[in-house]
Amino acid sequence: MNTQSKLPKEKYMLVTNAEQQKAMPNLRRAAMEFCKPEEIFLIVDGDDELIGRQVLHFFNAMFQKHDAWFVYSNFLGSGG
Repeated sequence: MNTQSKLPKEKYMLVTNAEQQKAMPNLRRAAMEFCKPEEIFLIVDGDDELIGRQVLHFFNAMFQKHDAWFVYSNFLGSGG
């Protein structure tokens, strides 16, 4: 099923390239062309998820506390 059809059009932007690009050029373009300097650019893989109701608040706090321009987070294992 097409996921885009489930989302309101104001919640996403479909960007196409004239030539096929790898991930990094696309991520750089997205960050540079479509994000404001005060916005946080967050990448979550399709097989991953954000856990908890405060996860976005947590990332924002890390950016603010450390005056960061880049934050990398690893995964949380299930222990099993």
